[in-house]
Amino acid sequence: MFENTKLNSIQKTCLSSKPLNLEICGKDEILFYLENSFKLEEQLYRSIKIEKAFYENWEKYRHPLYFYLIHSAAFYINKLRKSGANIKQINIDFEESFAQGVDPELNCGVKKINKKPTLKEIWNYRAKVYQIMRDWILTTNLNLPIKKGSHYWALMMSMEHQRIHLETSSLIIRQMPVEYLKAPHDWIMSKWSNNKIKSNFVKIERELVHFGARNSSEVFTWDNETGSKSVEVDSFFVSNYLVSNSEFMNFVDDEGYKNSNYWTDEGKTWLQSHHILHPPFWIKKDDKYLYRSLFIEHELPDDWPVEVNYYEAMAYVNWKSNKDKTEYRLMSEAEYYVLQSKCREININANLQYSSSTSVNKVKNKINDIRGNVWQWLQTDFYPLPGFELDDLYLDFSSPYFNQKYKMLLGGSWISTGTQLSPFYRLWFRKHIYQNAGIRLVKDVL
Repeated sequence: MFENTKLNSIQKTCLSSKPLNLEICGKDEILFYLENSFKLEEQLYRSIKIEKAFYENWEKYRHPLYFYLIHSAAFYINKLRKSGANIKQINIDFEESFAQGVDPELNCGVKKINKKPTLKEIWNYRAKVYQIMRDWILTTNLNLPIKKGSHYWALMMSMEHQRIHLETSSLIIRQMPVEYLKAPHDWIMSKWSNNKIKSNFVKIERELVHFGARNSSEVFTWDNETGSKSVEVDSFFVSNYLVSNSEFMNFVDDEGYKNSNYWTDEGKTWLQSHHILHPPFWIKKDDKYLYRSLFIEHELPDDWPVEVNYYEAMAYVNWKSNKDKTEYRLMSEAEYYVLQSKCREININANLQYSSSTSVNKVKNKINDIRGNVWQWLQTDFYPLPGFELDDLYLDFSSPYFNQKYKMLLGGSWISTGTQLSPFYRLWFRKHIYQNAGIRLVKDVL
């Protein structure tokens, strides 16, 4: 499928996964980014050895994986055509039936497909889309900077959209039987240890922080990033490490999942309906816990960050507050941006440097994993920034979700690439949905 495949090392993958600078990028860079966007996704899906796995529902809140294999490619055709580019439809059924993702509470759940396409048909379709996009780039004038409303803006949106689905698809794959999978040879897991991590708290001084992409034209921005906001943030204390599996184990061992006092009212309802006693990627076997990484099961990595949904994060915060007789909480969006502005990081775990999390104390930054490793749940509800502007190419990307049902996450994870790691990216999820997301504790200065 790829004419210029020199992406066999994880280092090359990292380099080609950084977002394009829309003010200076040339066609060669765009072609390389397009190739990388398709190749990363293909590597992930080619790890699935059993064809039937593409058609089974591993996550009830999402489509089967074959849907996303078509969806991310069809998105290119639909968005380029919507922008007015001279692109013809390839497969009308694909481009109409697989156009929209899934949110069961917004009436855009899994559609009934009368005839499921074969994997051969899907891979052939994706190859055609890729070639059409290459040919279009080679024959279409590129005027810099790339701005909203242009055909190239639609292309940028399509590539960043594909990278979002790389991450969400990986979470579905983590729920498949491991015997269905074979890891790509250059997707390298990080090492782990049984070290019991103990966090310390660092004081972050009061600061006026500005965030939002209002004055930025360097990278592609989604509409929820448009606008800007200034907030005077009071001093606060923040943990230097994300909450590790070993720290969360104390909550599990103390029967935190069974004690309703630690759970919000919504959390209690969710917990009662799901009967869960530990995080989703922990596996209880013979009175011990194993851990499910992307492709394999192995010993629970005590020093990796725990991955939980918002309800579990809040239950842990409440439990920890009770144990330490200290009022902990999650960060606000504004506090996160203060943290990002004050602390320089080295060697973040993102862009598939590893195909897994790493130890929360792997490097010796003042505060580790402000970006990368796992996303961080915030206490902030998803909302539009002042000056928010809808993007006509994708009217329902974010505006239907500006409400208290959705909480924000920031920072990116080990599999986040492209603009998911830009300083403007704002992610949101329903409170019960799992992402590669964890917990960082903060507390007020009294």
